[in-house]
Amino acid sequence: MNTDPAQAPGHDCKDERDRLARTTTHLANARTYLAWVRTSIAIMAFGFVLERVDLLFLLTPGVAVPHETVRQLGLVSRFCFGAGAAVLLLAAARSRAIAKRIGPDGTRFRGVAETVLLLVALGLALYFSISSGGLTRA
Repeated sequence: MNTDPAQAPGHDCKDERDRLARTTTHLANARTYLAWVRTSIAIMAFGFVLERVDLLFLLTPGVAVPHETVRQLGLVSRFCFGAGAAVLLLAAARSRAIAKRIGPDGTRFRGVAETVLLLVALGLALYFSISSGGLTRA
C-alpha cells in the first residue's frame, strides 16, 4: 500500500507546495513592509520630539533659547516628517512590486490593511508637518 501523499491519485502535491510557498513569501513581504512602517513612524516620532523640544526650554528656568535655534529645530522636525512619509511611500511601492512578482496566493483582499495603514500614516505626517511651528507661532 502506498502512503506517500505526493503519489496519491488525484492529489497534486506540487501545486499545494507552490501555493504554500507563495503564501509564505507574501507573509514575509508583509512583515518587511511593516518593519519599514515602524521605521517611518520612528522617524516621524523623532520629528515630533524635535518639534516639542521648545517646551523643554520654556519649562527650564533661566535658560534663554535663541529664536533661530527654535526655527532650525522646526525645520529639522518638518524634514523628519517628510522623510518618514517618503520612507513609507517607498516601502509601499516596494511591497506592491514584490507582491506582483510573487503572484496570487488565493486571498481576495490582499493589500487592504497595508493601504489603510499607509493612508493613516501619511495623513498624520501631513497633519503634523502643516501644523508644526513650535515657538515661532507665538
